[in-house]
Amino acid sequence: VDGSEPELIVSSDADEAMGRKRLFCVSFGGGQPKLFVEGEYDGVAYERGGKGMCMCRHTVDKLVHGTWKGYRGGRTGFVWVDRKGDGNFARLPLRESEIDASSDRDLNVGNIMWLKGRLWFVADPDGSGNLWSCNLDGKDMTKHTDHDFFDVRNASATADAIAYTCGGDLWVLDFAADEHRMVELDFGWPPSHIPQYHDAEDNCQSVLLHPDGHHFACLSRGQAFELALWAGPPVALRPPR
Repeated sequence: VDGSEPELIVSSDADEAMGRKRLFCVSFGGGQPKLFVEGEYDGVAYERGGKGMCMCRHTVDKLVHGTWKGYRGGRTGFVWVDRKGDGNFARLPLRESEIDASSDRDLNVGNIMWLKGRLWFVADPDGSGNLWSCNLDGKDMTKHTDHDFFDVRNASATADAIAYTCGGDLWVLDFAADEHRMVELDFGWPPSHIPQYHDAEDNCQSVLLHPDGHHFACLSRGQAFELALWAGPPVALRPPR
């Protein structure tokens, strides 16, 4: 962080009884984490190719948990921006009025990224989570994806693209092509090689209860098993050699 050695910034609720997130620095070589900054923050984004930095609160991939979908309360995402990297931060106003003039609420944002002179994030002002961006004044809100059923999740950026998941599929927003598209994944093996699991209850025959009532034995798919009534794994029974 200070240029002396590479460090990773992580958010954690360690030693926080109420689950409050804080930012810590962890050296690439290991060692004890160090508190990055005082206060409750759960995200940080650096200006790619520049000195700027923004710190965020309540912005950790909010749409992964359905309870945050459409949220408009007091824990919407907050962003503070240091444009020059000199330690002077200012709260960035992110208002739904920039999208819908009839709304005066704060925009709920997550997955903050700083690319191409703009802040990029996931938001759901129109009901579905999509990728949006704005300038460093919180103006010029632009929607970049148009998913209308499943939400954008797990967004991560490089200099040329943003990768994310949506509805269990992998997508990429390509800046050069100015389009978002699904990435076809070929795992290289047929379904016949995937382990098959069968419901033992549907293939259970000849159940026998122990005389003392604490175990029972059964046949399932041609093999004998013994199980406790309340806890413990099944044990395969084999004839003595």
